[in-house]
Amino acid sequence: MNFIKTKFHYTNPAVQLFLIIIVAIVVRIYFFNGIVFSDDTYYDFLGLSIVKGHYAQSYLGYPIFLLRKLQSLFTAISFSVLGINQTASIAAPFLFSIAGIIVAYFLSLELTDNRRIAILTSLLLAFFPSDIIFATINFTDMQSALDRKSTRLNSSHTDISRMPSSA
Repeated sequence: MNFIKTKFHYTNPAVQLFLIIIVAIVVRIYFFNGIVFSDDTYYDFLGLSIVKGHYAQSYLGYPIFLLRKLQSLFTAISFSVLGINQTASIAAPFLFSIAGIIVAYFLSLELTDNRRIAILTSLLLAFFPSDIIFATINFTDMQSALDRKSTRLNSSHTDISRMPSSA
């Protein structure tokens, strides 16, 4: 019984991070508006065209580059798993937003070696307005933000003393 009190106590950082993620999910669901811009409609169209097997035929939108292809692929996968609807449309950005909170926690912990600062970083990102809004719109912003955070986390593990100096 003492093990349960110790492991699942609210002062445990893992429990705190879990609660922050639950709150972040609830906040993002609360502020979900549906399709509101042209980009999310384009990604939905491209994702649907992948599902239907005729990718980007009769497409009259913005140029398609790698990040948009990935977003279209993520949308197609979520359409295949969750059905063709607005909730499936934002599944990938939503998951990238939640993953970004977790990565921000570990990045902050790595940089500061302070669990309180890492928890505060996660809490701030959970309530950051632009993160909340873009988590519920089928844009590439959450994917890009997660990529930047994870790159910084990976680069924080690089041993600077072993890097060659520029002369």
